[in-house]
Amino acid sequence: MSPSFFPTHFSKETLAVNPGNQPTLPLVSVIVRSMGRPELRVALESISRQDYPNVEVIVVDATGGNHPTLPAIAWQTGHSIRIVGGHRQLPRPQAANEGLQAVQGEWFCFLDDDDTYDFDFLSAMLSAAREHPETLLVYGKARMLDANGNVTKLFGSPFNRAMMYYGPLFYWQAAIIRRKVIELGCCFDETFEICEDRDFLHQIAEHCDFAFVPVVGFNYRPDLGTSGTGPGANRDRPRILRSENLLRAKWAEASSYHTRKLTEMCMGAVRAFHEGNVALSRTLFNKTLETYPDDPSALHGLARLDLNDGQLDTAEKLARRAIEINPSAAEFCMTMALILEASHKYEEALEFVWRARINPAFQASADELAQRISVISQANPLTQPSVIDVSLTSVPSPELDHT
Repeated sequence: MSPSFFPTHFSKETLAVNPGNQPTLPLVSVIVRSMGRPELRVALESISRQDYPNVEVIVVDATGGNHPTLPAIAWQTGHSIRIVGGHRQLPRPQAANEGLQAVQGEWFCFLDDDDTYDFDFLSAMLSAAREHPETLLVYGKARMLDANGNVTKLFGSPFNRAMMYYGPLFYWQAAIIRRKVIELGCCFDETFEICEDRDFLHQIAEHCDFAFVPVVGFNYRPDLGTSGTGPGANRDRPRILRSENLLRAKWAEASSYHTRKLTEMCMGAVRAFHEGNVALSRTLFNKTLETYPDDPSALHGLARLDLNDGQLDTAEKLARRAIEINPSAAEFCMTMALILEASHKYEEALEFVWRARINPAFQASADELAQRISVISQANPLTQPSVIDVSLTSVPSPELDHT
């Protein structure tokens, strides 16, 4: 269930003042691209249970006219369902465009036929959207589920224009989108095999920032997918690389601009630190986070400043978050090792030393730190050891989660 940050405005009392229960709230169109798989029923049932009273479901027949009859589901008053397409087999982006053309709602969203919503997903998202009238897209976090339905992780990060070109910040099914984007010309690029969703989001981002809200109401089952972007059997690496290369080539200019801007902001903070102006360095890193929220390079820079000031608890939290976002950055792992060394957590410190050592540029300093930790841990010192100087910055890693 979604958290209770947003009150439900769609109670029985609210509807009672509307004679005949005529919908007065914005219509939401939910697009489901379907190949007629058995899982479709579960996805549709999760939509039918929505407590938001004004919903149209658009099922896109991507089979070429061989779609089975839609499952018999008791739809609430104010909810409707229709099927479009069917004239030919539709690849992923073509099916998505077919759904876009059918949208009648002020808002729309996409639900894959093997995923589900919590009953209050739409109502929570529409309530959250009221707080962000300037944006065209509002998104929350999603639960990733294993084959047994157990939550393996929550996924979703604040909107960051530098990081979005290296990998998804959220599962796009956890978003609601204003129909205005269609009027602005946003559509699905039919040259993509996969990653058409990320390209679509990049198009929308040309018009606005996205709003990240504290709603968790979408459930993702990667084991049931067929796109090739999930884990295990649903992992087609050559297909992913083809689409990733196409996506990055298409958006290279925007990506380079924001990566360059981010790097310049972080390097300004680094220069201030080396010039002895720690306060200015901290201010500049914080300004970087205002522009690029949750950016791992800026988080790492603040972690180094807190380590330098002896604020080990906050330093550790910042470094852990930076590593969570970009686990392959050796300098982040070195910083974490230094923080843990200073906190006398020697065993875990060595684990991060070995992770950093994978990068040849850090092998010498990692070996030095490992030797020092070994000596210190045996002696159990009472004083904090000195910090070795490593780089404060890193560009975002391309090895982020894929949808």
